[in-house]
Amino acid sequence: MKLKRIAYYIILMMAITGIFLFPYGILNTMVSLKYETDKAGDCISVISGDNLCESISNMKVYFIIAVILMAILIIFKRRILIQKTPSPK
Repeated sequence: MKLKRIAYYIILMMAITGIFLFPYGILNTMVSLKYETDKAGDCISVISGDNLCESISNMKVYFIIAVILMAILIIFKRRILIQKTPSPK
């Protein structure tokens, strides 16, 4: 039971961290998209060669997953953490 509780809180903290971290990553990549590309429609960075549009899309998906995961963990907290006692027969 204690291990289940620890795992629950670790996953919850990771989801909360992701909720704050991924929007920062999106904003940071958007700044890179503005200053590291030649034209407005380009997505490939001249400096690093990374596809910045793909990075932004991926981080949006990760952010949505983190929000959904946090909501599920909070809503179903009792069901996840309650220890089921065997019924006597």
